[in-house]
Amino acid sequence: MKCGGRTVRGTVAGLAYPTSRRSAEGSEASGLFEETTTVSTEVVDILLATYNGGRFLREQLDSVVGQTYAHWRLLVRDDGSSDGTADILEEYQRRIGERMQIVRDELGRLGPALSFGRLLTLSDAPYATFCDQDDVWMPDRIEQLLAEMRRMERETGAARPILVHSDLQVIDEEGHEISRSFWNYQYLRPEVAEDWRRLVVQNVVTGCATLMNAALRDIAARIPQEAIMHDWWLALVAARFGRVGYVDRATVKYRQHGRNDTGAKRWGMSYVVAKVAELRRDGWQEGLRRTQRQAAAFRREYGSRLTQEDLTLLDGYIGLQAKGLLARRVFLIRNRLLKVGLIRNIGWLLVV
Repeated sequence: MKCGGRTVRGTVAGLAYPTSRRSAEGSEASGLFEETTTVSTEVVDILLATYNGGRFLREQLDSVVGQTYAHWRLLVRDDGSSDGTADILEEYQRRIGERMQIVRDELGRLGPALSFGRLLTLSDAPYATFCDQDDVWMPDRIEQLLAEMRRMERETGAARPILVHSDLQVIDEEGHEISRSFWNYQYLRPEVAEDWRRLVVQNVVTGCATLMNAALRDIAARIPQEAIMHDWWLALVAARFGRVGYVDRATVKYRQHGRNDTGAKRWGMSYVVAKVAELRRDGWQEGLRRTQRQAAAFRREYGSRLTQEDLTLLDGYIGLQAKGLLARRVFLIRNRLLKVGLIRNIGWLLVV
């Protein structure tokens, strides 16, 4: 990582949190900052994992710099880009200064989930938030999520793991609106994330629209290989050991461009038909097996913290195929291991 002209590989130790937004006049950061002061205890670490994201990266970085909440530090890890992404990151680091740190390590290509996980292990601010390379943040994204986080912390204390997520506006490659609400577009219910059992089988939390406190980061930072995605893992941990809250408005413009690692597909009959075709191609039970591997990793990582009831549930789900046809369906329904919506659950119960 470059820091004061030197390179520190694989660490952010010794980095200073920003204590002010520098005056823009006479600096390379002209137009980016206004003079104001802050305290380090309220800094938000922004975790940006990049890979060949040069086409949209500048727009995303500009939306980060333009946040109404000024007290942030940007930690970036590139996963081996070959399209000029690294040059763009260097350009913005020169403009932003010490508030942006580029992580350099010898870990090679990790993929999005583990690359974000790597950044989590380097974060030490009171709050942390994920940032995707191809989206655009609403100007008050951090402010809105942090307000809900603080409200929840006042209720339960900052020592309890908390994750806050929001809705997203779905946009196309050129930034034109596809849907004002990702939740409506995908027929998702954000309150489902409050029940960890529901999250065993379906994720309803989108990582680029989340904020976590230090308590959650510290308990969940070691993301295992079996985790389907980093946001799913964090939501599962928060729901079981802390709380999940949500902001009922879009704080991110969620860009769809055909190369997303995950993406938004309009809910409806065409979506259902496409999912059936996907299941036929990839195997009817592959999705089930992926969630079982993730559940097994969750049991392995947190078994000593779980109740006997929790362990029995996880063991039953991990070994679901050993049960008879009717027993599998009874087990899922009795333990509320269900997805969102009637159509999804019909398909779910048919697959298992």
